Amino acid sequence: MSIVLIIICVVVLIYSFNCRSKIDQEEKAALKTPGTADRLRDKFSGLINMLLSNPSHTILMERKYDESIRIGNNERQELFISFSALGGPQIHVACIDHSQVLKEWKFERKLSDIQIFNEINYYFK
Repeated sequence: MSIVLIIICVVVLIYSFNCRSKIDQEEKAALKTPGTADRLRDKFSGLINMLLSNPSHTILMERKYDESIRIGNNERQELFISFSALGGPQIHVACIDHSQVLKEWKFERKLSDIQIFNEINYYFK
């Protein structure tokens, strides 16, 4: 009975390693395929322009496949913005300071770009 249990455990471990390997390959492919987050820029262009108007803010990464942009500043903070069209256009925003999440938001298109910017600007200098 214990031999059967050991065999099952080995099979499960091999299967889990193979699944993780597949996810790692997909992540590598995604990171190698940057692009322009067109839908994010179309729906929230004013917000992106306001964030980038500060000379210390720069785009660290932009990807088309998940419609996301990472913006960094001189204080080692990062702002991760991701677009979602499910349930209406909305963005998910996370402010990260020294690898720790300070604040997360979910904004719908109902709010103006200035309202969203003012909320984000309190945390992301």
